[in-house]
Amino acid sequence: MITEATIRRLVRSGRMWRLDDGVGPRAYEKALRLAGALECLKADASNSHLRHLWFKACRGSIGDWLTFEDYADSYWDKDGETPAEEAWVEEWQWEFPSENYWHLVECVSEDDYVGIFVDGACILRGVKEGATLQDFDEQLSLLDELSQAVSEALSQIRAGIYPALINEDLPHSFRWGVMRRCDFWKAAGERGRRFGGRLAEGDARRIARKLSCQPSREEMPGLSSMTMERYFRVLKDAYIAAGFSVEEPSWRGFDADDPRAWYCRIGDCREGRLFEIDQGSEEALEALVAPGMFLNHGFEVIQGRGCSRVFLVPRKSEGGLWRLGMHGHFDFHAEEMALMWEHLNDAGVPTYMHEASWLADILLGEDWVFLAPKDEYVDYLAGQEKFGRRIGMAFHLWDECEEELIDASEWMPLDIPELELL
Repeated sequence: MITEATIRRLVRSGRMWRLDDGVGPRAYEKALRLAGALECLKADASNSHLRHLWFKACRGSIGDWLTFEDYADSYWDKDGETPAEEAWVEEWQWEFPSENYWHLVECVSEDDYVGIFVDGACILRGVKEGATLQDFDEQLSLLDELSQAVSEALSQIRAGIYPALINEDLPHSFRWGVMRRCDFWKAAGERGRRFGGRLAEGDARRIARKLSCQPSREEMPGLSSMTMERYFRVLKDAYIAAGFSVEEPSWRGFDADDPRAWYCRIGDCREGRLFEIDQGSEEALEALVAPGMFLNHGFEVIQGRGCSRVFLVPRKSEGGLWRLGMHGHFDFHAEEMALMWEHLNDAGVPTYMHEASWLADILLGEDWVFLAPKDEYVDYLAGQEKFGRRIGMAFHLWDECEEELIDASEWMPLDIPELELL
């Protein structure tokens, strides 16, 4: 059986082998044979050129990881001292705490292109014409071991024992799990409160009702005028309503009580044009937000990474009325967005919430939270449909509350590889 140390070397070294200008000819042929071995399986529903297979690796012996001499040369960081063998053993046991490990291999083969991926990491990819580089002996050896592991798994499929083995032994970290957000809050404990559940139940229900009754954008009332000065002023009040505070002056030099300081501290103020235009001119603001104008970080009122930014954008309708539009991903800031939206509308500043019904479900804990397989990229899954349900949030299984999350989830059927019937 292939060892976990071999898999880690394969994944680590794949970063070096995945060269844009080609691969070695022998490595290309080995990869092509590996892809060919998987041709006996049904292709994935999403890609007729993709086939996947789970296989098991063992911990192996300590020598499969590092010899004592290699450990002393590579890991031991105390100059002039020789490590004790106990340290070598302890390090190995820490690196490989389990007896067995599961992995997912995926092969894509189309015309003369071949690509191999293990747990989502690219091991090798190339085309026949580009197979002109020097081969690496270690690469060839590791590909042979991977091919042997795939061959063993294919033998299990042909023997009819693979489905039972996968259903019983495949870790939950390779599976899709689904739960209501309210169940997620209970299972995830304090860490889960970063994703909602902090509002009092009465407050959540009140705002959810208002969101559910939000009129269409065209039917919303509007303001006769709007300037940047007024925008920053109402934004500061909305920040306060959502529980934000600013105690120090902004790096841009605004005093702490200046509404622009709040935007600089909480939002993303890299778009300098918001400050450069005449703050009291409606015409200047209208020109700033005119169709075709691009503001990369303009009106980003809650700063975050790609999937957690919140925007509050002023727009002037064809009828000459101003409204604000709020949008963003709900992963981290759903409750703050809801409180800001409620305050603005209650204060007479018409604000349209994009995806209002979805936000209402989040506040009540009624949307769906997905646990994704560890090789799945989760940042932008929110809003997509999967297993007949809309993804409210997706993340990988957390170690600190793993058992609680497993028990709270409904686990989706696995797409177990099957032989292609001829």
